[in-house]
Amino acid sequence: DELRREGNLHRLGEKIEAEQYDGQSYLLNRAEPGREGNPLTALTSSYVHNGELTDTFTEAVDLAVYNMRDGDWLRYNRVDFGNGADWANFFVSGTKDGGTLEIRVDSPEGELAAAAEIPDTGGGEKFVNVFADVEKKPVAGVHRLFLVYRGEKKDSFRISWFMLGAGSRPEIPDGRPLRLSERVHLRSGGQLF
Repeated sequence: DELRREGNLHRLGEKIEAEQYDGQSYLLNRAEPGREGNPLTALTSSYVHNGELTDTFTEAVDLAVYNMRDGDWLRYNRVDFGNGADWANFFVSGTKDGGTLEIRVDSPEGELAAAAEIPDTGGGEKFVNVFADVEKKPVAGVHRLFLVYRGEKKDSFRISWFMLGAGSRPEIPDGRPLRLSERVHLRSGGQLF
């Protein structure tokens, strides 16, 4: 019941903003210049919102997590896997090939639930959707989720958000996040066109 009181509750089919983590492994005493304040959060360009805010404003920004090193992790205290997740979607940009994002359950060394290779998308501001199957089944109910980066290259990617889902994977055009109406549609078991 400790999980009921800690942090935001994230459900299947809901976008989890990467920067809204409840804990991180990064240590400020690494003595790395230029990594002050929250070293893992950066602004990204307007197309991340593509149509949601840019209908009203000429430019909008979003936050993304970057600057992770091999073994660094982000913790999300309350992720509800429902009756079991089948897939994970990561909205990422990559500047170099290599590296993997892992979803681990209950601890950074916990059982591996899903892993996705981070592609070279052609730049830090060019985001794409990358899917991975959830391998650990059945993961059900509310758990701590750890997003762990594995790779030799530093500063090679950004992640804006990720999502867990059940059923068949939705077809999501690259370069834009899910709009609110699409997220609600997915939660009710629908498919995107």
